[in-house]
Amino acid sequence: MKRLYLLFLIWMGLVIPGGANNVRIEGDVKVDPDNVDITTNVATVTFTVKWDNSWRDAFNYDGVYLFLKYKLDGDGKTWHHAFLMSTGCQVVNSGYKLQMANSTGIQDRCEGLFIYKDAKSFGASEVKLELKWKITSNPEELLDRSDFVAGKVFLSAMGIEMVYVPRGAFRIGDTQSANTFRNNDISIPAHMDILSDQRVGAYFSSMEQPKNGVRTANPPEFAVNRMNDPGTTETNSWKGTNPATGNEFWQVEFDQGVQIKNLAIESIPTGVPETWRLMGMMPSGGDWATISVKRYDGTDAGTGDDWAVNSQRTYPCTRALKVDTKGNAYKYYKIEITSTTNIPVIKNIAMTTEDLFSKVDNSVLVYESTTALSDQIGMYAKDGDTWSGKIGDSYPNGYPAFWVMKYEISQEQYVSFLNKLTAPQQRSRTIGSDLRKLNEGQYVFGPTHTVPSARNGIKLASIGNNDAPYVFANDLNPNDDYAQEGDGQTLACNYLNAGDMLAYADWCGLRPLTEMEFEKMARRPFPEPSIWGEYAWNANSGFTASTTIPAIQKGKKTERPDGNVNAGGKLGGPTRCGAYAVGGKQVEAGASFWGLMELSGNLAEIYYNANTEGRKFCGRDANHHGDGSISEEGSANVTESIWPKHADAFCLRGGSYRSVKEETTISDRTYHWGVYTSVNDVSARKDSTTTFRLGKTAEVLSIKGEVTLQNGLTSEMELPCDTICSGEDYEIKGSIPAEIEGAYRVAWFVSGDGGTFWDLIEGEEEASLHISNLRNLNNQTNYFREYQYKRYIYSNGVDVLQTRPVKIRVVDHQLTLSRHKDTVDVYDHSWGIQATVKQKADIRWWWLKEDKSKTELQPEYILTDSISQMNFLKYSDFGAGETKDRDVRVMVEAKVMHTCWERDTVDVHILAMPEEVYNLDGDGNVQPFECGKILVDNRDADNHRYKTVQIGNRCWFAENLRKSVNGSLCYGSVEANCNLYGRLYNWNTAVHSSSQGICPDGWHIPTDAEWAQLKTDVKDVFKLKSHFNSWGGSNGYNKATIGSNESRFSALGSGAYSTNYNTAYMSGFNGFGHLRNATFWWTSSFAWARLGTTTHGAWNNNCWGDYTGNCLDGTQPHYASLTNALGWESGAENQSWMYSSAVHGAGYSLNNDPALVLSGQYMSVRCIKNQ
Repeated sequence: MKRLYLLFLIWMGLVIPGGANNVRIEGDVKVDPDNVDITTNVATVTFTVKWDNSWRDAFNYDGVYLFLKYKLDGDGKTWHHAFLMSTGCQVVNSGYKLQMANSTGIQDRCEGLFIYKDAKSFGASEVKLELKWKITSNPEELLDRSDFVAGKVFLSAMGIEMVYVPRGAFRIGDTQSANTFRNNDISIPAHMDILSDQRVGAYFSSMEQPKNGVRTANPPEFAVNRMNDPGTTETNSWKGTNPATGNEFWQVEFDQGVQIKNLAIESIPTGVPETWRLMGMMPSGGDWATISVKRYDGTDAGTGDDWAVNSQRTYPCTRALKVDTKGNAYKYYKIEITSTTNIPVIKNIAMTTEDLFSKVDNSVLVYESTTALSDQIGMYAKDGDTWSGKIGDSYPNGYPAFWVMKYEISQEQYVSFLNKLTAPQQRSRTIGSDLRKLNEGQYVFGPTHTVPSARNGIKLASIGNNDAPYVFANDLNPNDDYAQEGDGQTLACNYLNAGDMLAYADWCGLRPLTEMEFEKMARRPFPEPSIWGEYAWNANSGFTASTTIPAIQKGKKTERPDGNVNAGGKLGGPTRCGAYAVGGKQVEAGASFWGLMELSGNLAEIYYNANTEGRKFCGRDANHHGDGSISEEGSANVTESIWPKHADAFCLRGGSYRSVKEETTISDRTYHWGVYTSVNDVSARKDSTTTFRLGKTAEVLSIKGEVTLQNGLTSEMELPCDTICSGEDYEIKGSIPAEIEGAYRVAWFVSGDGGTFWDLIEGEEEASLHISNLRNLNNQTNYFREYQYKRYIYSNGVDVLQTRPVKIRVVDHQLTLSRHKDTVDVYDHSWGIQATVKQKADIRWWWLKEDKSKTELQPEYILTDSISQMNFLKYSDFGAGETKDRDVRVMVEAKVMHTCWERDTVDVHILAMPEEVYNLDGDGNVQPFECGKILVDNRDADNHRYKTVQIGNRCWFAENLRKSVNGSLCYGSVEANCNLYGRLYNWNTAVHSSSQGICPDGWHIPTDAEWAQLKTDVKDVFKLKSHFNSWGGSNGYNKATIGSNESRFSALGSGAYSTNYNTAYMSGFNGFGHLRNATFWWTSSFAWARLGTTTHGAWNNNCWGDYTGNCLDGTQPHYASLTNALGWESGAENQSWMYSSAVHGAGYSLNNDPALVLSGQYMSVRCIKNQ
């Protein structure tokens, strides 16, 4: 009779001698009819829950998940889930909190609840509960008060000890375990990269360096500017030359010999070569030596595949290669392109002298609820699957907070589950139809049924009639009654499969977990690193496999094996849940940082994997948890689109009692798939080494914690932005909200691609972020480098989030000067200095004087407004001429984007002012004159001074004549134009009847032949033209139109004046014209011609030989001209470079007066010294 009563209690789930997993429910779990409100159909249930070793510390806490099942008395009646009210449930005593669990979102249909400490404390917990149960909430079996009055309602409460794992970042993978998660490429951390200004002497490349010190658009330095520019263009990169030229290379010279251990190269899709090699040269010089370079897997490197082409990150460099210099410390390293059809492009290069492959943490940081997958940067595993795209936020990747069973499911918990199922369900969740073959008193699991197999003591205690439910009991020790101390109730339950896991989760209102959650709950939180070969106690040492259990303890709640992990096969099966949790040391207890037990060894746990099929699991959402019931056949009835049942969706993690120690590490994925061979196998295969633990997505209180930029904008605004200068430091200010209690973790992330991909900022764990040396160095104009930042604060109760990321725009304020030395002479010849910035700027030029004052100089040309200027320094910029050479300094200053100052200087050598020589002595005689000196024309009081220059064997004026006489004009009637361009003269005034014309004594107006010889002497007519802003328009600068003035002839576009006159070239203008487009000089050559009396605008050829009154004799003066485009200009007749043309008569309307030809046209005059 005693045994039958015990079986009844077991079947009812009322026998909990020690409490499975340490949870004890005390008091009658029943409903007094007086506690049923007949109006609302709400019943009040009261009982007490106790458990030992409870805690709440600064990091996390444990708790208990409670759920109720009820059954009406009577044949054929089954157990159902008791749904609790959404409100009204409460903890009666102080010190604890209660949180309802509702997976459907339906009011008053909560599957269960969590209870846990509300403040920091340690020790046993005792919680008095008052629960409200809507007795009509489950349509499978509606109740009313009369059922309770009649005593027909059986009620069972079950508790599972759980641990809260807070939301937060963590590292997944350990670099070395089998099939471990990792980044496929190993990055070279920035702090290990030795390509820095402190270590490097110079960079070189095959890209030819232009003359005059002008930097190339893509210099070799750009390959080491540490810019994370993931674009596919050539910005921020070194670019080679045309591949057809061959001999492409990039080279670095260190300050001394170094032994490189690792190398990484970032490129773009169109910039990788076919083949390449690494070369080295010793500090003493000599031949280049080829250096061995290998990939992560040990194969030889040297193809374009070894250059990373990354759309997410280009710095820190992502694809490290192993370099073996054979012990040689090379000073020079060269990346030589041995074959390519592409122009090579290098975004970034990194080198390190540390053995990266032996120490690097190549784990993946999981820092948000979605997970990027990639064979470059992102989560990857070399396990035969495809890793691309991302895992969506419906897949629980470990980042969101979740509750998890502290222990693996115990044999008593599984027995309680079985005893609340129908017979068909029980067969499905044990051994199928073979259960019918067992006799009462036989063991259910294992190859034999007469003795326990692999320490599983679950026994078939009773077989019902007419397929009534079976009764199962724990009886590891058959020498006494069922469910006694020593019968293995608290041993982990083995022989379970994925079908069992899904059914139990659905039945109790929880959900399966993922292998990413497994690594989260086994790993320490961010920012702690992943350790190679790390066990669940967060060390890669301290592994002591159990070999024995004291006989007196076997199967009891006091069972304590030796060692700290059940592995190696010595115990022959699982041990008690929490068996190692004695004492306060984590390694001895084999416990994880979060307080979870047996994550290494004991039994291999079933999880959804992160492979193609497993990542279809959508269990994160609250409505994707179990709903308290399973199908009639005993399977989970959650749709497969949410809880997939594909054989390849499941994995085993943590190892078992049979495993070698490598399989018990956190990151070992030996059984990442292939655990089951078919869908049927998922619910059929039983193994003595497998079990499960379950979890539930936790509700988390999230608050906003904004950060502030230095300009006062905060993250609650729409993408607030601040602008800073490249190279500056910056602080984003934040604080820790008062709502956070206990320990917390701060993580800062940065995105360089507009917020698509985020990188953890290593080492930044304070409330405010201090950023050093934000950079923007590139070859594009008006290109802003933008970085976005966001902060997370994780704690065990409150998560702090920004409303939006904040953005920092970095201005590239590089000021590039085409040269840093120049020479200026009296002819105003300068090599020219081009000043260029990348962003819009106010560019100014200053003469820095010795007395510390400065004088502003005006740039000659605005090439691109606010971006680029070209300045040819003038002699007059630096005051009066001196009799000896001198050196001065010019500063170019740019205020970029109204924010960033950049300055650079040019050293200018100014040649001495030549000696002045008066043309006439006191008696009016011409004095001897040495060409190159300054001639003072002292014919009158003006004493005009003229620079002279020797070209060929002739001495020329280096400027136009300025002598003021009748018959001369200033262009536009503006006197200042006479000072700059010289005066304009008509032919009668300039030449008339003598070759000296208006020139000083000893000088004359050049003949046609002398102009032609000038062209021959200079060869390139552009050498005659001044490079000042007197050609090609007011601001336009065009190398095709601006002269070099290398001859010092200093020709200016001085224009001309015409009175309704036309020539073949000087096409019909009336008044002043051609300023800055052309200059015209009279020659002393002319001819007599006969002019027609018609007005058709051309020579009247009929006049030749006609001396009648219809034709007139006239003078045909000649001129030479120089234009802004073609140099020496010709008329329509002959197109020669040098054109000495007659001034054609046309449009004579004033009585056909030939004098108009000689007095109505005004041109410039240059003088040449008599020989």
